Amino acid sequence: MNSEPTHEQVRQIIKKHLDVDIIDVARITEGYTHYMYDVTCDVSGQKKNFVVRISYNKKDTSDLAKELAVMEECGKHGIPIPIIYAFDIQKTDYPFDYMIMEKLKGVPLKTLLDTLPVKEKTLIAEKVGELLANIHSITLGDFGDFTKNGIKIKEEFSFRKSVDAPKIHAWTRKMLEDIFIDLSGLVTLDIINAGECSKIIDYMQKNKSLLLTAEPVLIHNDFHADHIIIDKIDGEWVISGIVDFEFACSYAREFDFIKLHRTGLLDDVHFREGLMRGYGKENLHPKFDDVVTYYRLIRDVGFAYALAKAGNMQLMRQVIVGIMKVVE
Repeated sequence: MNSEPTHEQVRQIIKKHLDVDIIDVARITEGYTHYMYDVTCDVSGQKKNFVVRISYNKKDTSDLAKELAVMEECGKHGIPIPIIYAFDIQKTDYPFDYMIMEKLKGVPLKTLLDTLPVKEKTLIAEKVGELLANIHSITLGDFGDFTKNGIKIKEEFSFRKSVDAPKIHAWTRKMLEDIFIDLSGLVTLDIINAGECSKIIDYMQKNKSLLLTAEPVLIHNDFHADHIIIDKIDGEWVISGIVDFEFACSYAREFDFIKLHRTGLLDDVHFREGLMRGYGKENLHPKFDDVVTYYRLIRDVGFAYALAKAGNMQLMRQVIVGIMKVVE
């Protein structure tokens, strides 16, 4: 198990790359995959904060090298992201990768969303929709996970094909494979029984036609109000940036609405109105709600399995109850 980086290591990282005096180092407790620290510094007599992001991840689909590549691509398309001041993905001095980022001005949208007047909520939701549409404007050649070298395509073994061999729809194949792998984990742990498993499979089979028009675009894949930073400038709310790209991949655009669905924002009439206007409803699947529900089921089966492996049985059971409500 990887040990938590020390505050002294964080100080050393800052001192190596930036000509500043360090005032304070504080651990940021949000997030599940990286260690993050808010570092307050004195820059020419002015306080300035930086974020040090540290990762032990070895998988090329979730390491910092991948995240840097995604952010670079987003920056080319005018998507607001933090400035990267320095990074080391070679583990030169420490047994982990790290990067030093700008701390964006403002606060996470989640902290203010419930307090905003209807008009302001609708307007900021419209900007969220525009932001998401901009991310999805980055079209990619195939479905798959993103790495520092681009899309990672999974190759399958196959026999020589005859002239009448069926054509396999790659996106449908991937989605079914993902849910069945996680479903097998829940069965292995005796979390769900044969009847429940059968209902989930039946639902997936009956509704798989929803996947046929999907297009591969860059998605954030963890898009929710915690990762959207907003700030008020001259009396108007603006999005100062979006953070945490470690799960970004080349998926169907509707897949990026899962977290908004899970947190209830798609059920908020005013937020949804602004979101759809900003994104452009015409660019989404005509059966948008059905598609998002389908994708969320796939994600929730995986979420339930991850929770079970972590021993968080109470939350896992809540997720299972939600899954069964959908398929029944």
